[in-house]
Formats: sequence, C-alpha cells, structure tokens
Amino acid sequence: MTQLLNDVLVLSQDETSKLEFNPTPLNLVEFCRDLLEELEQSDRF
Repeated sequence: MTQLLNDVLVLSQDETSKLEFNPTPLNLVEFCRDLLEELEQSDRF
C-alpha cells in the first residue's frame, strides 16, 4: 500500500512539473464592465 501511494505521488509530481503558469495582461476595467453587463443580463431572466 505504501509503495502504491509513493508511486501515485511520484506520478503526480511529474505531471505538476509539466504545467506552466503563463499569465497574460488583462484590462481590468474592461473585464469588470463586461462582467457587470453579463450579471445584469442574467438577472433579468
């Protein structure tokens, strides 16, 4: 059982190392306006 858990942890760590964090710039004002517009529209139904 311990070996199985260790194997799962090793596989998990290997998969995690392949992920990259790649942020992109965001126009926060435009994002918030779009979000509010969507919320207002969904509130109407």
